[in-house]
Amino acid sequence: MQRIRVVLREVAQQKGFNITSLADAAKVNPETVRKLWHDESKRIDRENLEKIANALQVSPLMLLSVGSKD
Repeated sequence: MQRIRVVLREVAQQKGFNITSLADAAKVNPETVRKLWHDESKRIDRENLEKIANALQVSPLMLLSVGSKD
């Protein structure tokens, strides 16, 4: 079965962000960023994903990857 993974950590680290600095830049709750960073979120809020992508200056689709379920 396929699942959508969030690959936020890889993109954010390449751009020099950590969880706290990204949460500040995106104006998103740090706990939300932490869950996405560690791919622990079962549900992804589109608005938050867009805010984070804007802070990283990438498309929201760049933060997602489709892969097999672990």
